[in-house]
Amino acid sequence: MTPPNRLAFRPLADFVPGVEPYEVDTTVELRTEAGRVRLVLTIDRMHDAHWTEMAVKGWESELGKLAKALAA
Repeated sequence: MTPPNRLAFRPLADFVPGVEPYEVDTTVELRTEAGRVRLVLTIDRMHDAHWTEMAVKGWESELGKLAKALAA
């Protein structure tokens, strides 16, 4: 038996002024590579390039915090 290695969810983007709320498909996969675990995060594009970039930066910040916590 292997543990789950994939989580898919759809958070609601309901914070953009003037834009109707919509769901953003998001997937987190855990893979073992050379005795280590690799986390792969995939997100849908947002309604425009600016908000997509903001979402990517937000996730990079959160994953950076996770990396620091795991290293401590």
